[in-house]
Amino acid sequence: MNEREFLRLKEDVWAFVDGRGRELTEQIERSGKCGPEIWKELRDRGFLRLAAPEKYGGTSLLFSQYIQ
Repeated sequence: MNEREFLRLKEDVWAFVDGRGRELTEQIERSGKCGPEIWKELRDRGFLRLAAPEKYGGTSLLFSQYIQ
């Protein structure tokens, strides 16, 4: 992943966290559960495979990128 792609991904993740992620957090706090629809949304957005190697469908982020 080049620097431009990484910056775009980082912007997408932060936009999610500041928007939909906040909604999901409130839902989890109210219900006390993290239902399958939440995991599906994270999976569909690719957020559960950020550090996975590309050969397994991930983005192969470096650890230093992943923790940003």
